[in-house]
Amino acid sequence: VCVVIYLLYPTLAKQAFSLFTCIEVNGKTYLLADLAEECKVGRPSTYAIFVGLPQLLIFVAGLPLIGLFFLHRNRYRLETMPVKARYGLLFGGYKSDRYFWEFCMILRKVCVIAISSFGASMDAEIQTLLLIMVLILCSALQHAGQPYDTSATHLLPNLEMAVLFMLIMTLWSGLMMFKLNDSGNDSGTESSKSVHVSLTMITVVTNVL
Repeated sequence: VCVVIYLLYPTLAKQAFSLFTCIEVNGKTYLLADLAEECKVGRPSTYAIFVGLPQLLIFVAGLPLIGLFFLHRNRYRLETMPVKARYGLLFGGYKSDRYFWEFCMILRKVCVIAISSFGASMDAEIQTLLLIMVLILCSALQHAGQPYDTSATHLLPNLEMAVLFMLIMTLWSGLMMFKLNDSGNDSGTESSKSVHVSLTMITVVTNVL
C-alpha cells in the first residue's frame, strides 16, 4: 500500500491542482483542463469546492501527514522488522533522528507540481525562477539537515546534492535558451545557435553524470 501511494502521489497532487488552474483568454479565465469551462462560474466552481478542496485536504496534505504520524508513533521502533516492512520506504537511508525527512522531500514535490500546474498562467521566466528558488532552498536545507545515514556509504548525500545541482543547471540552461529565442535577431543567429548547442551539450552531460 505504501509503495502504491508513493508512486501515485505526484499524479494525485497534479490532478488536485488542475481543478484550480485557469488561464486568461480575451479577458476571461478558463479552466486549463477544459477550455470550454469558464472559471469561477458554473461547474468549475462547484467541482473546485466539492472535489478540489477535499482532494487537497485528503491527498495532497492528508497522505503525507498520515505517513508522518505513523513514523512519529513508531520513531523508537524503526529498527524492528514489522516497522521496516511497513514503512521502510519512508525512512530508509535516513538517520534515526531524521526519520521525518521524506516529508521534506514530498513538500519539494508538491512545490514543483504546484508551480508547474499554475505555471500556465505565468511567464516562463517567473516559473523557472520560482523553481530555481525552490531547489536552492532544498539544497540549503539538505546541507543544514544532513539527513542521510552515512555509516555505510556517502553515496546518498552526494547523489542528492548532485541531482539538485543538475536540476538547477537544467532550468538555468532552459531559461537561457528561451531568452535567446525570445530576443533573437538575424544578425545574432549563428552565435545564438552556437550558444544553444553549447548549453544543450552541458545539459545532456550534466544529466548523464
